[in-house]
Amino acid sequence: GHPLSMEPAMNPMMLYRLVGMALAVLAVCHPVASLDNGRGQTPTNPLQCGIASAVFASNTETAVTAVKTGKLSFWWNWNIAPLIDTSNLDATVAASLNNTFVPMVWGTGVEPTYDFLADRSGYVMGYNEPDQYGPACCNCDGKQSYYPATSAGWAPLFNPQSASIAWQTTVKQLVSAKTSSSLVRNIVSPAMAGDALPVTGVDCSLDPAVGANSHFCKGWLSMFKKFTMEMTCIDFAGKSTNCWDVIDVIQIHAYAKSAKEVKQKIASYYAEFSDDFEGTNGRTKKSLWLSEVAMGSSNGTAISEFVTDLLNPTDGLTNRGEGSAGGFGYVSRVSWFSEFFFPSFAMSGDTPRPYETWSSSLFNPFGGLSDVGETFFSFC
Repeated sequence: GHPLSMEPAMNPMMLYRLVGMALAVLAVCHPVASLDNGRGQTPTNPLQCGIASAVFASNTETAVTAVKTGKLSFWWNWNIAPLIDTSNLDATVAASLNNTFVPMVWGTGVEPTYDFLADRSGYVMGYNEPDQYGPACCNCDGKQSYYPATSAGWAPLFNPQSASIAWQTTVKQLVSAKTSSSLVRNIVSPAMAGDALPVTGVDCSLDPAVGANSHFCKGWLSMFKKFTMEMTCIDFAGKSTNCWDVIDVIQIHAYAKSAKEVKQKIASYYAEFSDDFEGTNGRTKKSLWLSEVAMGSSNGTAISEFVTDLLNPTDGLTNRGEGSAGGFGYVSRVSWFSEFFFPSFAMSGDTPRPYETWSSSLFNPFGGLSDVGETFFSFC
């Protein structure tokens, strides 16, 4: 996804097929032991670090490296299954990958299996970026065209009102499929690409596939909250509640040229959903996941500086103070969007050059940590 963009980007699920081009990315391997630089966290509510990537499936050495940092709290891949062949991996590494994987329910269809409810992570993610329009396919028009990595596809999810009806059904499907072996107990909201506040004059009930209707529904989650508050859902504990407070975590995505923009976006979500993050006004207390984040760049030094600015303990996410005081204690998890390369798109007021590509990989092509990866995990 690409929350600060007005242009379509490639579906992340397609990116892993192109890893062969990763050798073009200049990344330097550093030993995992070098991670201990004194910047690790010590608060009682430490920020948990993860990875959003499809690369583990095609480059298992990256997965091994991630686990061996000892700092991988979770990871996800826009799917309900890990999709990794772990048969040749060390049993401890394989178990860790399975235990930290978080499944995502991409769209509204009935899943082929609900075995993922046994996942030890305890969480299941909702739809991916329904606030952006993009057919959920690659090369779907017979041309080399890619669209936003969203599960909005067509109007039913793009429209927050109809999405609330779909959400009620999705929650019912999940809870109904629960068995005695199910370990998933927490529901993560649909992932937001756009801003927290609606844009005046944009009607998100209009089908984005038609004419000049908007392809972006900023403030989607705020509207979705209003509709789901009026609907009844049963949570995993068997308790009847509204279909908003069945959610335990609010998740957002952010891509930008500067970490300052990302922190401002997070703060705007805190302001809009403060009753949820504080557990006031009758709302269940929720936390926020920054489940996709990356810089629009291929400069490793600049990206490492971006990571430091984003995660530092002074004004970054490892400042675990109260949100009302400018801290980020309500942000419980961050997962870096790690791909060897991905297409550029307009962001932060900049238009990329033709054929410009970016890199966000925490790893080098042979599996070791890149400079960016070393910097990221040093804050975890």
